[in-house]
Amino acid sequence: MKYYQKTFLGECLGIGLYSRGVNDPHVCLDILIEDDDNWFEYSRGFSASWLPELHRLTQEAILWLENNCDKDTTTDIICYIFRY
Repeated sequence: MKYYQKTFLGECLGIGLYSRGVNDPHVCLDILIEDDDNWFEYSRGFSASWLPELHRLTQEAILWLENNCDKDTTTDIICYIFRY
């Protein structure tokens, strides 16, 4: 995994922040995913300037799931299932 100047790690997902290049201080980010206590890059990386849009889209997706899907009651974590 590449060097990240800052990471934010949850249980299974994370965000790694890094510089776009040696002479380019723009902040970029990777979405990270955990598997068996190892972290892997899940995305190809993109400019951190898109993080507000990712946040907005994530909120829209959560709202859509809450209004259009059912919660899976067979698990202790929040999972959604499609209504058929």
